[in-house]
Amino acid sequence: MFYRGVKIFSSVSCSFKPRLIANWETEPVEFRTVLDDRNPSARYVTVPLGRRNAKALRCRFHFADVWMMFSEISFQSDTVIPTQITLAVTSPWPKEESSMPTTHKTGNLSTSCFPSPNPYHNH
Repeated sequence: MFYRGVKIFSSVSCSFKPRLIANWETEPVEFRTVLDDRNPSARYVTVPLGRRNAKALRCRFHFADVWMMFSEISFQSDTVIPTQITLAVTSPWPKEESSMPTTHKTGNLSTSCFPSPNPYHNH
């Protein structure tokens, strides 16, 4: 697929919300992949999230080429006892943001390719 401009993502930035009615935390987890232009076979990419607790997770994937391919996405989660969560102080009125809702536990996507919004801009 490399010859058609299809690669895995170059990096990902994941933000966390401690509660559904709260602002996104200011410290996202950043992860950069090691790009491999020689081996076109599928591979696992594990994004370490540092055992961060959250009710919502938002990850932004950055293009390494014109197209980005995902074969499957899964989330490993665990139940957290509420007394173990450190609550951050936030304003009572969260800012309006448009974002895609996420699910916890495990979700899968079928094989998909997503085009870069601007194929001439390197993200």
